[in-house]
Amino acid sequence: RRTFYSPRGLAFLQEDHSPRTRLVYERIEWSMARVAGTIVACSASEMALVRERIRPRRVELVENAVDVDLIPARRERIDGRLRVGTVGRVTYSKNPPLYARLARHAAARGVEFTWLGGGDADATALLRDANVRVTGWLPRAAVLDELAGLDIYLHPSLWEGMPIALIEAQVCGLPSIARDAVGNRDIIRHGETGFLGKDFDELAALLDRLIDDAPLRRRLGERAREIGLVRFGLPRVVDEYERLYAGVRC
Repeated sequence: RRTFYSPRGLAFLQEDHSPRTRLVYERIEWSMARVAGTIVACSASEMALVRERIRPRRVELVENAVDVDLIPARRERIDGRLRVGTVGRVTYSKNPPLYARLARHAAARGVEFTWLGGGDADATALLRDANVRVTGWLPRAAVLDELAGLDIYLHPSLWEGMPIALIEAQVCGLPSIARDAVGNRDIIRHGETGFLGKDFDELAALLDRLIDDAPLRRRLGERAREIGLVRFGLPRVVDEYERLYAGVRC
């Protein structure tokens, strides 16, 4: 019998749990990996963590993908305003406090900030206090339409597997700025399709740079879409899983 397990975001990375709880999660992962099966990581950095801390007998990599045909290309804005946005649940892992802080940092520049999604009430209030427009939950088509109207995509999450929202932003043709975290760093090619930053100071400086440089935004966005349409398409992930299922013995 063949067993495949895809964590898609390792539980022991969840910083909203205590160190003891995270250690328990890690030991469970380690113990189960001793039994049998293949762990399928969804990003290279997730795969590296699996090898380092879980040390399974078998681990494979199949990066996440999306239906690129459903994702519209970014639209040029004609109102002269600059719009920054993100997509996802308003929850601890997505780091709304850092997003709010960056929104306050850019407030004097007249930049509009949007959070496409809903979730925790306290975090939502924090965002709105920073003059961030929080849309609440929207139909998928409406989210993609809003995404295409952004100028910069900002993804400050604390941990990930390989975030679909950031992949969709790349396919859409948005220059992206993300926190240098597991999963995020596997999507963005720093300096080519967007930028990665470790903390508020780095992210704020990168945000300022993109706000001030329209040709750079255009160049990064065009390259992100060019790469994303090929790298993150469904045919690739289907082929990789078919080869995996056909070739791995557990």
